[in-house]
Amino acid sequence: NDQINVFMSAQKSPMPFEPEVGLMRRRNFEEFFATAGWRPRPSPTSWWRWIRQWDINPGEFTYTIYNDTRALQTFLWTVRPFGFSTRSGEYFAVQVEHSAEGLIEDFNIRSDEVVIPKGEYWFTRYSINGNSFASRFISGRFRISSGQFFEGTRTEQYYETRIRASKYLSISAVVEQNDVQLPQGSFTTTLFGNRLEYAFNPNLFGLVFTQWNNDQELLILNYRLQWIPIIGADFFLIINHVVKTGNTEWVPQQTAVIGKLIWRFAI
Repeated sequence: NDQINVFMSAQKSPMPFEPEVGLMRRRNFEEFFATAGWRPRPSPTSWWRWIRQWDINPGEFTYTIYNDTRALQTFLWTVRPFGFSTRSGEYFAVQVEHSAEGLIEDFNIRSDEVVIPKGEYWFTRYSINGNSFASRFISGRFRISSGQFFEGTRTEQYYETRIRASKYLSISAVVEQNDVQLPQGSFTTTLFGNRLEYAFNPNLFGLVFTQWNNDQELLILNYRLQWIPIIGADFFLIINHVVKTGNTEWVPQQTAVIGKLIWRFAI
């Protein structure tokens, strides 16, 4: 109900399974998921009346094993002791995450010098996140996370700002940084991204998305045009462009032009 939320699920994909249609995120796994949340609403006459709803979660549990060996693949237990949404549309939460990764082979996390040996790793992380009401002229969201990461530590920062310049135009920018400290080596990755969305009319939309990261030195450009000729039909024109950046020159790596038509009809 509105105050108590409980959800459980299980899924399985044996090694021989081959999806003829669709996308399979993992193979050879069994996953069990459960969550329980308590979301009371303060009384309109109480001191907490500016809070629309509390968001408290004693446990969100994901347990994934290999289907053939039954060995641990991933584990994640998230506790949200404090979270709330306001009547004005803001959200804020504090979380604790206890997770594990079962590596069946050495993992090259960044370069030949930074390799995590196979094995089972358990670590705990702490995070805070929040966002403002997205329909304002200027809105934003953030996430700060820090704690253990394999045999070392990782600090993650994510910030996003969005400007609704008009009812037609929306502009957003993202900065994400990960500071990783490992016995095998330390490194910092930074990602910049921005998105420009424009609605020419209710049936024609345009989007330009760019993203760059300092680790691979790749600039990704994505252009998308969506047209709705009639209700029940969609046409997409997408252009993807990947450029290798460097100190002296930029080298194009890949360009793809994709068209997609969706036409729905009843029999």
